Amino acid sequence: MAIASTAGVTDFCTCDIAIWTVLLVVVCVCLMLATGPYYYYISVDPSSAVNVSFFTISAAFLILVAILGIVGAMKKHKGILLYFGFLMIVMVGFTIAQISLTMIALTNCLNPDSFFSFMCEINKIVYFAHSTIIVIVALISSACAFLLRWRLKKQEEDPDNKY
Repeated sequence: MAIASTAGVTDFCTCDIAIWTVLLVVVCVCLMLATGPYYYYISVDPSSAVNVSFFTISAAFLILVAILGIVGAMKKHKGILLYFGFLMIVMVGFTIAQISLTMIALTNCLNPDSFFSFMCEINKIVYFAHSTIIVIVALISSACAFLLRWRLKKQEEDPDNKY
């Protein structure tokens, strides 16, 4: 069986490992920066314990996950990268569920006894734009983690690997 030569053709997934490492670190830093609007959300109603705890836990989780991604990328640890990639996919699911719960909460804004009544005070455009950015960054970081892990595994299996 003849194998077609692909010399001179640059494949999207066969970039150097350093490029995927840097890209994953940059995306993780963007994930950390995405916590900024959470502090705005907390300032909307700082007296509400649900508001403060909800957004503080979300911001702390994003920062910890981003640190995990940076550590996995810098150490080039395949296990951490796999865990980080799956965690990002789960985070996409939770963010979509959070958007759905927000939509339900916004339909009940006239009831001040609602558990998520603080959501009615938040700028909806900022909230949904922010949630969309988190979903996009999480998807990109998941793809980068899986691609970096794939490249590391491929490099490890390469018989011509001199490193």
